[in-house]
Amino acid sequence: MNFNPELKIGIIGFGEMGKRHALEYHHATHGKMDFVAVVEPEDNRFEEGCEWYGKRPRRYLCVSEMLNKETLDGLIIASPNCFHVENLKDCMDKNLPLLLEKPLESSFDKICEIVRLSRTYKAPVMVDHVMRYAPIIQKAKELITAGSIGKVCSFNFVQYNGGGALFTTFRRTMAGGGGQLIEKGTHDLDVAFYLCGAAPRKVTGICRLQKFGGNKPEDLTCAKCDDFKCSNRLSVGKSSNAAVNDINLSHDLCSFSKAVDVYDNEMCMVECTNNVFGVYSHCFFVNNHFSRRYEIIGTEGMLYIELTLREKHYNCDGRITVARAAPLLPLPGIEEYNFNYQGRIHYNGGPFAGRHFYDMIQGKAEPFTTVEDAFAAEMVGIAAMKSSEEHRQINIEQDIVPQDLLPAFSEAYKGF
Repeated sequence: MNFNPELKIGIIGFGEMGKRHALEYHHATHGKMDFVAVVEPEDNRFEEGCEWYGKRPRRYLCVSEMLNKETLDGLIIASPNCFHVENLKDCMDKNLPLLLEKPLESSFDKICEIVRLSRTYKAPVMVDHVMRYAPIIQKAKELITAGSIGKVCSFNFVQYNGGGALFTTFRRTMAGGGGQLIEKGTHDLDVAFYLCGAAPRKVTGICRLQKFGGNKPEDLTCAKCDDFKCSNRLSVGKSSNAAVNDINLSHDLCSFSKAVDVYDNEMCMVECTNNVFGVYSHCFFVNNHFSRRYEIIGTEGMLYIELTLREKHYNCDGRITVARAAPLLPLPGIEEYNFNYQGRIHYNGGPFAGRHFYDMIQGKAEPFTTVEDAFAAEMVGIAAMKSSEEHRQINIEQDIVPQDLLPAFSEAYKGF
């Protein structure tokens, strides 16, 4: 028996995340995951993906053609958010183990449809909430579970970002990406609920579009614009983050176009199960200061996660600090743990997610980041936007989740 077989994988969407997965998972499994076929309708996207991956998978223009002609062991759906339902429907009859890129979809109705489809899917489905796999997050969970800060009470998560690619791709519209609380914020919300061992129930939100958007043409790109002093000007072919070994940008749509309708500055206060509550906020026009910092408060101390550091340290990209309320205990009052991300995005979580997917395909592991967890995290984003519009607190179960999906919602973040 071959305990480490070579698996043939197909990818739907060979753009930003598709080509990242191909190279990262191939390396993480020492070549045991071979991405033999892709669905990618855009010529440039396919060529860029092949260049990044270093191989040329067989290319198809539609999902059904690839599934009919290829003998695959697993699938990845990495197309733009707004195509996930369509792609999943095409895969239903094959029942291949599946990794679905987050978020589930780009609108409330489509997110719900994804959940319904996944619960009838005959093979395991995991969602690419890759940050949960990052060593820095796993260490934080280990410390919390061991009682390092006592009983978890609350959290405060914040992210500052200069905008960049988030407002120059399909993510700049609600129809394309679903909004930044769905597209970007669910990374952080998923980690919050996982670390705190609590599931969201009520949400109060404030969501504003304060910098981006405007009156410029919908099809305007940075390359065609003569405003060379624009604060969000991008150069195609340049990595979005010089600190990591990442893909080059291939979209430079104008972030000040009249097409932009997603909020760029948001916060939400969340009441959870287990008497836990917390705040998440993000802003996408803080230039030259990317920051992602998490605070978790317990009855015996605080755990502080600096996913990014202001100061530069040799061999240290992120840090956990545990500050205890009673330093005279056998444990020290302050503990620090440093992490090197090996030049990878998502805080080096990708290789671990890839190996888990490899094991899941073989039946050696259950989905760790489930559709139900993703559904609950995304409902927080939906609720926050609704709260902001209606100026009231939203009860997710009563005001948002359809009756038939309440069982799925209630399953989220159990067992942590």
